[in-house]
Amino acid sequence: MDIKLEIMQKIKNRELKYQDIPEELKNDEEIALLALEIYDGRICEYLGDKLKHDKDFAKKVFNKQYGYALYYFFDNVKNDFECCKASIIDGFSGYRYIGNKMKENKELALMEINREYGHDIRTISKNLRKDRDIIKAHWNKVYKDPSYFIGFCSIIAIDDFGNDIIDTFKREELKRHTQSRIDEYEEKTEPVQFIKYENGKLDKMIFEPILYPFIIIIGEQKNQIANEIIEKYYDKDDRYINIIEIYRTDVNTKNLKFICDNKDDIMNLLRVITYTTAEDTWLTEDNLNDIREVLFKTKLENKNIEVRLCSNINKLKENDNDFFNGENYVVQIASSINHSLAEYNELMEKIDNSFTNKQYTSYHLHDSCINKEFEIFILKLC
Repeated sequence: MDIKLEIMQKIKNRELKYQDIPEELKNDEEIALLALEIYDGRICEYLGDKLKHDKDFAKKVFNKQYGYALYYFFDNVKNDFECCKASIIDGFSGYRYIGNKMKENKELALMEINREYGHDIRTISKNLRKDRDIIKAHWNKVYKDPSYFIGFCSIIAIDDFGNDIIDTFKREELKRHTQSRIDEYEEKTEPVQFIKYENGKLDKMIFEPILYPFIIIIGEQKNQIANEIIEKYYDKDDRYINIIEIYRTDVNTKNLKFICDNKDDIMNLLRVITYTTAEDTWLTEDNLNDIREVLFKTKLENKNIEVRLCSNINKLKENDNDFFNGENYVVQIASSINHSLAEYNELMEKIDNSFTNKQYTSYHLHDSCINKEFEIFILKLC
């Protein structure tokens, strides 16, 4: 039997993976297209160089809904407008892999945002994320189908005290971070939505009630605006609600609460939450859902949470044993990119040894601060 026919028959029978095809046949388009049908777009990793340079072949791959396969092609394909356009599909879009020459192309960015199922705004270039049309398309998509974008958090001021907290927090964070993180706060697509109080109402629309909302309410004391927000998100009995209420005056609530008169402690709580949205290097955790998971596990009502900032690991438990005798914690370790993963791992091991009981602890590593020393933010849920 002819070797090519034999190879194709083995592929049809799933007896041969593409990486095991003889090198002299890895540029055969007929074999490659058959392998796509039998397997998936990941076979493109093992194509011959000729096919990885072939724009027409690449478009055939993308037209089979393997947009993500753009990752495996060479730069001449990744920087071709028509190829990039073809790779932007519903499902596993190839947009995040487009070439540098295409990253500032507004038409491609709008295609990515406007495709039917989801998009990650952080794959769009920072320059384009400041473009009015891009911002409008992004938020139109979020409000059209907010259940898809469950990684968002709304921090809401319900009075002048809440406004002051938000203003101070953002002002301080701009001093504490690298330029790349500062850019995220300056853009209008920040995954943490800051909403302020103006003339008796909120200055922008809150996300419509969605699956697993995560909301932080900040005010001098609970008021009608807070009640309206909570009622809006509790309109269905079968939904988990993640709301943290921050007041200076104690109150009974069905949510977690942080009753505090110290602005610095409130800032530290907000840092624990918002640092999870940073995406500056490979080391940074960027998923609010980890915090949601802890909240789901606890399902606490009318419970006070606590937060601590520690810059010296050796003094973690000093005069604070009760704080480390809980069951559920979120730990945010913040520093600069000068620290290695090994250093973070060593630090996490020391933190684990500080806890008295066996508990659930979620760790997040944030490395876009300008401070050289570690800052350890620990949130105690119960």
